[in-house]
Amino acid sequence: MFAVFNYDEFPIVKVTLNNLENREDFENFLSEWLRLYDNGEYYSFEFDTKNVGLINPKYSVLMSLFIRELKKRDIQYLTSSRIYVYNKFTKYLLDLIFFIQKPVATVYIHYNDEVITIQP
Repeated sequence: MFAVFNYDEFPIVKVTLNNLENREDFENFLSEWLRLYDNGEYYSFEFDTKNVGLINPKYSVLMSLFIRELKKRDIQYLTSSRIYVYNKFTKYLLDLIFFIQKPVATVYIHYNDEVITIQP
C-alpha cells in the first residue's frame, strides 16, 4: 500500500508513504485525500517519505493535476502540510509537483536540516 493514513491525532493526519507499486495504489491515495475534503472538517497533513523508493515522475504530473482540481473547490479544508524528505530523488519529485502547480495550502518541506516553505 502506497499511503497509510493515521487519524489518531486529527485534525493532524499523518500519512506514511511507501513504494508506489501501481496506478491503483496512487488512485487509492487520492481517493482517501478526497474523503477528507468530503468530511467538511479542517485538517493538516504530515507526510513521512522515509520508505519511498524510486517513483515514476509521471506521478508528479498526476499529483499536480489533482492539486489543480482541488484548488477549484469552494472551501479549502487543508490548512497546511509538512513533508519529511530523506532523499534527493523524492525532493526532486516534490519540486516538480510544485513547479507545475502551487499547493492548496502552505507546505513545509523538511529536508537536510532545512525547512523549505512553499506558499499557495
